[in-house]
Amino acid sequence: MNTQPQLIKHYIQVASLVAMNRELQAQIQQLKDEFLNQKNSHLENDLNLFIQQTEKKIKQLEAEAAQLTEENKDLYQQLWNQGKELESCYQEVRHTNRELCQALNSNQVSYSQAIASAKKILCDDQPSSEALARLLQVIYGQDVSAIALEGLRR
Repeated sequence: MNTQPQLIKHYIQVASLVAMNRELQAQIQQLKDEFLNQKNSHLENDLNLFIQQTEKKIKQLEAEAAQLTEENKDLYQQLWNQGKELESCYQEVRHTNRELCQALNSNQVSYSQAIASAKKILCDDQPSSEALARLLQVIYGQDVSAIALEGLRR
């Protein structure tokens, strides 16, 4: 749901209704002034009819403005809730990403640890394929078969 454009649309509609309300009130005042200057009963009847119609229209516009204001509040609340939900998802993704990085890095051995293991393994008196298999197992954290390496020669 794209609530921000709707919110802007409603604000524009409210502003338009307020402007129309001001314009109608100005027209009413202008007609009243004309009536006072001309003192014509025919104009008085027309003016009263126009005033009634205008007041009815003003009430309709005020009701519409109130409805749009409520809709704006609802849309704002929805937008705020979605923002909170998005923030929560973002935090969850960051936490999961952190956990994944830790899990991936926990099996890795540092260079100095690999060198120390290699020295220890080479000091043991064992065939080179077994020593190499143990060293690869230390570095990569996976089982390496010495048998798989026996066929390799220098």
